[in-house]
Amino acid sequence: MDTEKQRSSPDGTVPGQKALPVLTAEDVAALEELCGDVSGYFYKMLDYMDQRVRDGVRRGEFTEEQARADLDLALWYAYACLNVDEYEYYYRASQWMPDSEPAAKGCGTWYYRYAASLMYCGRLEEARKYAEQGTVEEPDYPWAWLLTAKLRSHFGEKEAALAAVGQG
Repeated sequence: MDTEKQRSSPDGTVPGQKALPVLTAEDVAALEELCGDVSGYFYKMLDYMDQRVRDGVRRGEFTEEQARADLDLALWYAYACLNVDEYEYYYRASQWMPDSEPAAKGCGTWYYRYAASLMYCGRLEEARKYAEQGTVEEPDYPWAWLLTAKLRSHFGEKEAALAAVGQG
């Protein structure tokens, strides 16, 4: 599994959206603490986020749809799922991510994580499309280039794969 680190999005929600971000500064600090230096507590991260969404919906802070559309929450959710490193969690990430795609403009991290979840679910053509888009959205994000290289190589494009590695 790749060891790409979690980082927050610039705004967390779809541009122009009135809803406040789902994750508070305290939530982000708690999730960061669960990351650890060498390994993380990824199941605990997922439990924390699931509870945060349930509590926020119950208190009327946001709807479940707003939570699923929130970029920061999607990034954290996919980060935890991908690092659990089990098929069920790759699938969960692949199901969660599409709702936040409108907020992902300019965020190569989102495209990388969605592409990785698709790749590990065997949806390679879709994964390649999103990995390639990640390199466009954020050309300086090396993990998008690495995944793009892997997928180009899989599809037999050796020179294009090497170019992606060089770019990343």
